[in-house]
Amino acid sequence: MKLKQVCSRMLSALFAAVIPLTAAIQQGPSVSAAATPEEEIRNAIEQCRKTSVDMTKYFITADELTDLFYSMMYTESSWFYVRSFSYGTIAPGSSIVQNFKINYFFDTDDIPEMKDELNDAISRIVGGIHPEWSQAETVLYLHDMMTDRSEYDFSYTNYDAYSALITGKATCQGYALAMNLLCRAAGIPCYAITSNALKHMWNVVQVDGEWYQLDSTNDDLAPNMLGHAMHSYVLCSDDYMQADENHSADDWNYYSDGNVITCSSKAYDDAFWVGSLDTFEAMPDGTFLYAMMNDPETIRYKSQIYTELRRGSLTSAPVSLGTLKSYWNTPDGNIYTGCYITTEVYQNKIYYHTADGIYSMPLSGGSAELIYTLSDAEKEVGSIYGMQIDDRTGILTYQIMDRADFPSSTDLTVQREFHTIQLAQPVIADTTTTETETTTTTTDTSTTTTSETTTTTTSETTTTTTSEITTTTSEGTTTTTTVESTTTTTAAAPETTTTETTFEITTTTAAPETTTTDSTTTTTSETTAAPVSTLRGDTDCNGEVNIMDAVLLARVAAEDTKCGITEQGKLNADTTQDGTVGSNDLTWLLKFLAGLFDQ
Repeated sequence: MKLKQVCSRMLSALFAAVIPLTAAIQQGPSVSAAATPEEEIRNAIEQCRKTSVDMTKYFITADELTDLFYSMMYTESSWFYVRSFSYGTIAPGSSIVQNFKINYFFDTDDIPEMKDELNDAISRIVGGIHPEWSQAETVLYLHDMMTDRSEYDFSYTNYDAYSALITGKATCQGYALAMNLLCRAAGIPCYAITSNALKHMWNVVQVDGEWYQLDSTNDDLAPNMLGHAMHSYVLCSDDYMQADENHSADDWNYYSDGNVITCSSKAYDDAFWVGSLDTFEAMPDGTFLYAMMNDPETIRYKSQIYTELRRGSLTSAPVSLGTLKSYWNTPDGNIYTGCYITTEVYQNKIYYHTADGIYSMPLSGGSAELIYTLSDAEKEVGSIYGMQIDDRTGILTYQIMDRADFPSSTDLTVQREFHTIQLAQPVIADTTTTETETTTTTTDTSTTTTSETTTTTTSETTTTTTSEITTTTSEGTTTTTTVESTTTTTAAAPETTTTETTFEITTTTAAPETTTTDSTTTTTSETTAAPVSTLRGDTDCNGEVNIMDAVLLARVAAEDTKCGITEQGKLNADTTQDGTVGSNDLTWLLKFLAGLFDQ
């Protein structure tokens, strides 16, 4: 069904003649004193009611209800727990809705706790905003937090803000709805924008009175690369986006509470973040730390492959903290023109990596200290392509891959491994310190010198992305279309992402009236979520075991009472199956992720 934003129309004048009839066939009194259909829907969803809600008094058509429902879902952004809605009409062949029912993904008793978990995550992220930042710098920070916390879901099953911020995997819809919540929590107006032609959703934000477009999904490299984010779509104008192949369309649709949106300002076309592939890290003084590689398009010689570590902001010119040279080999023995260094700030130190080593240095720059070198076994797999540091646990996770470009968006033959290093754990003031046993595997830290290749070759790879777009109509008809796109890239490139119809709509009509009753019976269908199966190591209960499970397990082992793990997650986290969850379980999981054994 084509999504469009409309205002529901009250048809009381047109249907005044049938008011006595509709009063006679109502199933019962209204469950809410709401004055508008919007209030009726909002009350039902926010209170997680399962009972049918009477809509006859609004004389709203099925199309109007459908449009209103989608508009509210994309505007409210926090209703991650809604699976679908169903409705019944007042009589066979009528388009006037008698009642509607909301169907949920989860048990309604669990939803309040999940809401709290989402709100806590938003509060932690927004709590990292520096008081000296401008609104534009705040948007940059939230954009990078979004790309850092989530990766694109090529299974096309996670499409809400909870998935993006809590489970760490979502489609473009999840990214966009999460950005809505983050920006609004920071006091910055933000709305979703969609295009049916592009099968995509992204955002518009208001900064200092001007509207700009923002796309965190297409700025997140896919498949995921830790610590990397493009900055091609941060505070852009309509003209810029229309000239871009990932956004050029004539059916942009704004879910903006009726606000007219025009993004005409080009104030940030040349901002300091443009061109960086590194996530921007907040420095104590309010500036940002980031790595800026030399433009791969300009490189002709190996000596031109380098990255400059910088600190800067919109009010201070970039300051160089040093220039780093490191080379990443292609699978066929050539050298990428990209320099894939990423940075992190942790406990008043700068951390960065090269292709085979991890380093720390003072915030002011200067001499760097080597803290880890890849082992020979790790080098057999590939090079370091990214890293992240969990500020709450001090766990540094680094990602090893055998290439920077991917044959296809879902290619699983690419060798990818995640390993961790335990840095000094953060000191929590005014609390009782509890020692937690942590098992760390230390490997050979000697540096291996390899011969350099004198010829620079830019390796081009043709990437084919295939996705299925499922559209569910109000009649219950489902159509599946396969979409295939081909992209030629040099080094890592973002995948063109898609959004799908995400809510099921079940239409039913009331049974004909009989002489034995003066009420109409409406039958609706409800789909329930499949039970989650137990999977050893799947601490976040998303059906797969990956590094995010290790991060959550590490928090459990550190006795983090706000980690948000469920009872099912605790059962899965007991990897050693000894009835407890601790550091031994984390060690088992890390070894499993390293491929040392199977389940």
